[in-house]
Amino acid sequence: MRLARNISQEELAHLGGIDRSYMSSIERGQQNPGILSIVNIATALQSSTEDLMREAGL
Repeated sequence: MRLARNISQEELAHLGGIDRSYMSSIERGQQNPGILSIVNIATALQSSTEDLMREAGL
């Protein structure tokens, strides 16, 4: 979703109030984000939590 919206990882992290290295770890599958992080990321992507999780295959 991030790439489809042409948003950098750093920008998404900033918009979602998440540390960039944590965002990187989430994208690489090394971290499991908490529900608040998921909501913040979805909001930053102007998407629903449901759509974000579907896109992630969850």
